[in-house]
Amino acid sequence: PEAAARRFLADVREHAGLLLERGPGEYGFIHLTFEEYLAAVAIARRGQGDCRPIVDYLSARVGDAAWREVALLTVPYLGIIQQLEEVAGEVVEALIAEQPGEPGEAVVLAGQAVFDAGKGGVPLGSQQAVIAALVTTMQSAEVAPVLRREAGLLLGNLGWRPDDLDAFVEVPPGPFLYGEGDEQETREIKHRYWIAKYPVTNAQYARFIADGGYHRGKLWSDEGWVWHAGKQPGYWDEARFNNLLVPVVGVTQYEAAAYCAWLTERLEDVDLPGSSELPGRLIARLPTEEEWERAARGVDGRVYPWGDRFEINQANVWVDKAIGTTTICTYPQGVSPVGAWDMSGNVWEWTAPEAIFCGGSWDHDGRRARCAARYRLLPDYFGDYLGFRMVVSLVLS
Repeated sequence: PEAAARRFLADVREHAGLLLERGPGEYGFIHLTFEEYLAAVAIARRGQGDCRPIVDYLSARVGDAAWREVALLTVPYLGIIQQLEEVAGEVVEALIAEQPGEPGEAVVLAGQAVFDAGKGGVPLGSQQAVIAALVTTMQSAEVAPVLRREAGLLLGNLGWRPDDLDAFVEVPPGPFLYGEGDEQETREIKHRYWIAKYPVTNAQYARFIADGGYHRGKLWSDEGWVWHAGKQPGYWDEARFNNLLVPVVGVTQYEAAAYCAWLTERLEDVDLPGSSELPGRLIARLPTEEEWERAARGVDGRVYPWGDRFEINQANVWVDKAIGTTTICTYPQGVSPVGAWDMSGNVWEWTAPEAIFCGGSWDHDGRRARCAARYRLLPDYFGDYLGFRMVVSLVLS
């Protein structure tokens, strides 16, 4: 055995590149993942007929960055290598039930472990329990913004979709307070319209691309068709922005208008309560500046969709450092009076006919997330903080 051990050490040092000599008679792993994997194996083997020792060991280390990858390897090792998927399910369900560590940390850890384990590594019931816990974590004001974002991204990766992803909410006509400060005035919307409950997500925009939206000239304005040269928005292939449940970014006003024209062809599949009584043809389009502001702030001229005071747990805006886009249903605390989400923060949104965008974004502070904040750009501009949502109305003269 002693000779074999010496030969093993010589081989891994000289030929395999597995271990690194750190001193006389001391060796360490060159690649940390080998060490983490073997630690995960050791933890998994503690559960001989009882998952409790595994849960206790992992729970004591929730929030410790040095042990995160070990925990993420333990669950798939149980479910895939040992084929003890029921035990793997018990471990993640215990983590989400007991929630050791800071609020949301254990749930996000369990969600990532389930994603890493794949469909066969954890029972379906355990997957569903983790998804439900992730939804609660994502929407909780008690959870840190970075963990809320991670929970939402995991939901997108795990295939969860809100039932109302394609929903519209009605905005009734009537007077409302527009603008702010000395320039605030009463304006009136004289027509009924519906605004999308959420900004357009990557999942929705992918339908437009798959249906040939970039190859059908009739969907585009003359200027937009001359401009368009690509087959997808900017940042479409960047992992940081392409989760299916976050707003699509990198879209020009031309692309947003083309998407609206594409949706107009499919309005029979869109649920618009009360629209059947309207005479005339309905179209999907970008909102006007007035329509957007009326939907965001209600009739009373509030500063933000939720009121006059900014609160960090009510919108995805820049705080200590920029993070990125969040899942479109992350902030129930910031829903507008008509029921539209993310009208402050997450992404700026195009309006029409002028190339004006409103609403603030993840890359700007709370002051720019005011309902009255707006900027003007050229219609061919695109940025990683700029998206859109639609309205549906009768064709207006």
